[in-house]
Amino acid sequence: MQTKYFVLAAAMICAVSMAANNKVSGVIKDAADKSALVGVNVTLVESQKSKGESTRNVVSGTVTDAHGKFSLETETGEFVLECSYIGYEPIGMNLTVSGNTNLGTIEMNEASTELGEVVVESDAVIQKVDRQILLPNKEQLGASSDGMSLLQNLQIPRIVVNHADNTVKTLANQDVQLRINGIEASNSEVMAINPKDVIRIEYHDQPGVRFNGAAAVINYIVKHRDTGGNLMLNASNGVTMPGWGEYHLSGKVNFGKSSFSLLTHYSPRDIYWTRTNAETYNFSTGTIENREVGEPTRFKGNPVNLGLTYNWTNGEKNMLQIALRDFMNFTPHSKTNRDSYLYQGTDSFAIHDHESSKSISPSLDIYYQHNLPNNNHLYFDLVGTYINSSNDRRFEQTPLGETVADTTDVTSRVRGNKYSLIGEAIYEKDWENIALTVGVRHNQQWMENTYLGSAVQPLI
Repeated sequence: MQTKYFVLAAAMICAVSMAANNKVSGVIKDAADKSALVGVNVTLVESQKSKGESTRNVVSGTVTDAHGKFSLETETGEFVLECSYIGYEPIGMNLTVSGNTNLGTIEMNEASTELGEVVVESDAVIQKVDRQILLPNKEQLGASSDGMSLLQNLQIPRIVVNHADNTVKTLANQDVQLRINGIEASNSEVMAINPKDVIRIEYHDQPGVRFNGAAAVINYIVKHRDTGGNLMLNASNGVTMPGWGEYHLSGKVNFGKSSFSLLTHYSPRDIYWTRTNAETYNFSTGTIENREVGEPTRFKGNPVNLGLTYNWTNGEKNMLQIALRDFMNFTPHSKTNRDSYLYQGTDSFAIHDHESSKSISPSLDIYYQHNLPNNNHLYFDLVGTYINSSNDRRFEQTPLGETVADTTDVTSRVRGNKYSLIGEAIYEKDWENIALTVGVRHNQQWMENTYLGSAVQPLI
């Protein structure tokens, strides 16, 4: 008899436990381009009418993850699933839950009209175990012309965007690694991003080993479109310094799972500057003072970035990208050049320090990403690079007047060729509050440098 009651009690406990652990899951996507929506507010509400009044009891709530997925736990019963997201029309679905329920894909449509005084508030930042997920709002997207200006409008702590030279650094002046859909990208490629295509931005302020010791990582997650394309032209030129300019041209064509993109970025520099410097050296035997008065000296550089990229994306399963890049830098007049007069006590000199350089560095980058079930990921990357560079410098220090000092005339010429091949394979596993990353990397390099020069110091 006691055994019967024990079995009955155990069955009742199991039934209650099972009732309280029904799972309601699904994935939410954009109805137009089928991209995953991150940070959607998903709420399960129990609605009932009592005494002619409507009551609303919230049972459970969550937000969609980086892949647009959500999962809620609830007891058996009648519910309404509510989905809300900034810029999209809200959804309400009636549900009858009697066990684990997978709703599949839920599509949300962009709101076609403004809601007047109604303001929908949501957290713009989602904190994950290894990164922060930032969700740009409509105002930030509308005020941005490219991926770089969007980053500035987000105002991420510790991140400084310099539009004068299109660099991104931390407050400690360390370089920030930029990525697009997990693939390392150049500043020019980030400038080619259409802000309307940005789903979210992932900010790693303490990057793991996968990012090669970077001080910080900014990863743009952008939509993949099946059709259409875009053409972007950004141009700016200095007013007080007309020789200082930034010219960017990029285009992209989409068809099915594939897309081709082409970009070029030209940053001419042609200005004159003047060097003035004063130094004092204190020795036990006396003091030496150097005073340098500069003359206008030319700085001219013509850096050019070129890129041709093919991308194949198979939904959330896998992705292949092949990128051919080339960075060319022709600097006939270095920014370290100087024409000046140096005064050392009773001695004076004329200084001419001129340097010119040029380099080309084409590279081929093949990247493949495979996403496995249960937040398992595989990454493979192979990069081949060739660098050809040359540098010529001449330093002259000529005494003036009746000084007894010597003339210094030094020339140097450096020619270099470098070949490198870098391959890596990485496995990554994500849990709720922890992430595991393991991988291997191989770096093969071959370098050849030639040094030529002369040093002539005739006595006077």
